[in-house]
Amino acid sequence: MNAPVDAGLAAALATLGLRPDADARSVRRAYAQQVKQIDQATQLNAFQELREAYELALRGIARQEAQASDAAPTPEVEPSQPSSNTASAGFAPPDSAELARAMFLGFAVRADAGFKDEAEATAALQGALADDRLLNLEARTLFELQVAHRIMNGWQPGHEFLFGPACEVFHWESDRSHLRVFGQLGAALDAAINEKLIFFDQPIGNLDRLDRVIKRLRRDELPSSTLLREDLHFVQLLVQRYPNWLRLVTSQSNINTWFSKLPPEEPAAPVLSTSPAEPLTTLDRGWKPKPALTPWLIGLFVVFMLAKLLGGGSTPGYRPPPGLGRPQSTMPSGPPTNPWPDSALDPSKGSQFGSGTTIPAPLYRDLPPLSQAPSPQPQAAGAQFAFLGNVTFNRTSDQITVDEVDKGSARGRSTLQPGDRVVGCATIDKRVPFTFALESAACGTAKSVDPKTGIVTYVFHVMRRGHSTTAALVMPPPQGLARTAANAAAVEEALRAAAMLPMPPPAPPPVSRPSTEANVQLGHVTFRRQDSAVVVAHVGERTSNSFGTLQPGDMVLGCMAGSYQLPLTYPGEVRHCVVSNPPLQDALTTPYMFRILRNGQSQAASLTLRSPGSEPAPSPDSSRKFSAKD
Repeated sequence: MNAPVDAGLAAALATLGLRPDADARSVRRAYAQQVKQIDQATQLNAFQELREAYELALRGIARQEAQASDAAPTPEVEPSQPSSNTASAGFAPPDSAELARAMFLGFAVRADAGFKDEAEATAALQGALADDRLLNLEARTLFELQVAHRIMNGWQPGHEFLFGPACEVFHWESDRSHLRVFGQLGAALDAAINEKLIFFDQPIGNLDRLDRVIKRLRRDELPSSTLLREDLHFVQLLVQRYPNWLRLVTSQSNINTWFSKLPPEEPAAPVLSTSPAEPLTTLDRGWKPKPALTPWLIGLFVVFMLAKLLGGGSTPGYRPPPGLGRPQSTMPSGPPTNPWPDSALDPSKGSQFGSGTTIPAPLYRDLPPLSQAPSPQPQAAGAQFAFLGNVTFNRTSDQITVDEVDKGSARGRSTLQPGDRVVGCATIDKRVPFTFALESAACGTAKSVDPKTGIVTYVFHVMRRGHSTTAALVMPPPQGLARTAANAAAVEEALRAAAMLPMPPPAPPPVSRPSTEANVQLGHVTFRRQDSAVVVAHVGERTSNSFGTLQPGDMVLGCMAGSYQLPLTYPGEVRHCVVSNPPLQDALTTPYMFRILRNGQSQAASLTLRSPGSEPAPSPDSSRKFSAKD
């Protein structure tokens, strides 16, 4: 840089840890490295300071380049030859959507070829994220969203190795709160992750048997009639227990084909082992008599034939009573329906939320649909089953009950029993992902974490055989999942202690909601419910006590997975629509950080409220947080 560095630019570069002669590329790289070290949920001030320095540095560098270009002598060139300095006359930051689209097109070509294993898929994702074009945080988020759409569109050959690496690279499994930014798509991912975890926690014999069935479902050729008869009930079990995860790792069309080729005779229901040490003898191809019994069987057969010949009569054949014929299953005609609405797979179709469209036919024979399309009160994606610790919960339209308790699981211990009905969950917002509801106070649950051991204890208020009682669920910390004696003893002790806890208070009654549209005003911004989304209806003039970067028409994404039914009825509920709302640093300032959809693109926006007279009016730069594109 030939121009002198002004004080503001020098301070911004120093905040980023850069020399005064750093260029725009160095600024973006330094910002991308430092922002990873900030917890935006608890270090909002540090994040805002870093972001302001980042934007100020880019503007200062662009201004210096423009000044240097104007001061340099202009060489005489032919009219047909454009000046080499024309492009640097102004600062034109790259478009985030274009950067993400270009990166995803390259990744999609690689994904279309298929991945041979998870290591190859991980390398492809990490290579894309390491590209300089994704130093732009908005582009990085949009790329992640497009990968999520690609995964949730269903299995393709080679894509069975993509879901696990994506969970690891994007931290979907370790940071579930991040999924809320993606609305319904995030709820679908959350359900699939839950099912994946419970699937791989089975005894090794059961896991191997079901894994072989999943691999056979990926093949184009149909199995033999014998193998089809043996596997069909396992396919039905997979669809019922793991509907969201299954469609990501194997072929939906093959599942429908298997059911359409149902053999004439129904196979016996599969029996899965409940103990890791139990051999998988119940899954053998058929019963084989022991050699010592063979002579006895031959003798009995000879005696039976002699009795039949000497009797001289014929035994009448068995006929079933009228009305007891073989039940006929109805198979939906036409191609398989897409269980996910377009609005959950394409952010540009967000206006379809709350359209009330329905899916007419189930995806699989004799089984309910995998999910329901949005309606005036849509169900959360994948809301049929949820897994917490060693307990499987089932949610119907009006209640949540305990479906199964795995007493041999390393994921926890519980005094819950199958059939227990969890009190306090009937009035929760059905858009809330099922697991989030169970983990929160929305179900009247008391939750505590031991600061020494990290053991998590839940106490539920349940109805059991007509009587009100309490039940506990104790989970070891994530790092304590190994079956060690110390962990087992600590969990058992916590379970005994939880059994002595008093009954939690009943859940508070739901807040009355108006049926018409309702507006909520925070500072100079007015929010409005539109169908089942929250949008910015009006933005007034900024003041020293209310400023931010929201614009009219912005759709607030976080509200699609929030803890409250819409419409909004009081300003406090807007807190549940923000990406980050950390504890207040002082009693006079309230910062909000939103993730919004603007012109089909996911962006960040902020709103800061101050009590009158708390601080002087903000400077123009400080009131433009997140306004400049990277």
